[in-house]
Amino acid sequence: MSLGFVVSGSSGFIGSAFCRYIESLGDRVLRLTRSTRCIDGNSISYSEFLAGSSTKVKNFEPDIFVNCSAIAHKIVGLSRSRYTEAQIFDVNSRLPVTLAKVCESYMFKRYIFLSSVGVHGSSSSVPLTETSPYLPENIYSASKIVAECSLREFAYTSPLDLVILRPTLVYGPGCPGNLSFLKQLIDIGFPLPLKGVFNMRSFLYLDNLLDALHFLSLHSNSSGHSFLISDSEIISSACLSATICELRDSRSMFLPLPPLLVSSLSRFRPFSRFYEKLSCDLFVDTTKLVDQFNWVQPFSQSEGLARSFSINS
Repeated sequence: MSLGFVVSGSSGFIGSAFCRYIESLGDRVLRLTRSTRCIDGNSISYSEFLAGSSTKVKNFEPDIFVNCSAIAHKIVGLSRSRYTEAQIFDVNSRLPVTLAKVCESYMFKRYIFLSSVGVHGSSSSVPLTETSPYLPENIYSASKIVAECSLREFAYTSPLDLVILRPTLVYGPGCPGNLSFLKQLIDIGFPLPLKGVFNMRSFLYLDNLLDALHFLSLHSNSSGHSFLISDSEIISSACLSATICELRDSRSMFLPLPPLLVSSLSRFRPFSRFYEKLSCDLFVDTTKLVDQFNWVQPFSQSEGLARSFSINS
């Protein structure tokens, strides 16, 4: 019999892709949506779901809840987030626990929470592991920590299985955020300040993440565990940018930035945040997921980059 997945954040970059992936495997998906107008047989409003007595959910016979919903922090651009800190914490911290309690009442078997590597900080000169300390550097990461801790506390006395997944920066066709901005700079031929930047970065191809989400949904021993996940390959930002340039047939130049110039430009906040994100070290050790739980990465990083950034992608 096919499994029944309920997915929050189903209209987002990761959530929508996961819904399509699950359906391609022949399993059933019920999408949570904030809209009360665009409801069909494959979707349900948050208000109806959270009531805890939906006949639609009960008839769906749900097995696994996957929480992909979050308000992301703004990385690039001049505009500020339209959300207040209270709203960010409400969606990223309080809602996951509320959903978990409702999942328990509907008798779900497992709850997968998509967190972030950012709970361990935005840079690290040593490989991060699941036991690395919490070091949030923005509201988004801090809110994810609160959610993780609250969910663990709830799961301690609940029959609902909890699995936490902390991905690195995810790329794929149409990906948002810094990598989308980088692609735009490359497309217009903007000179990139990355010459001589030999940092170590972990990234994650979207389809590898989808496979891991499904894998952990079914793994009998994953309950109660947290996992860091990325592509197995570690790459420098300069090499990543050069690869994207080649895939997009771009003539963007790579320029070195003298320390004095970097210091001067750091006063321009959008530039400094973008440059810091690209030039810092941030890589993870996925031994737990790969060696202890035997997850096999389905796509190499070179395949993922080609599928994500080639001109025809």
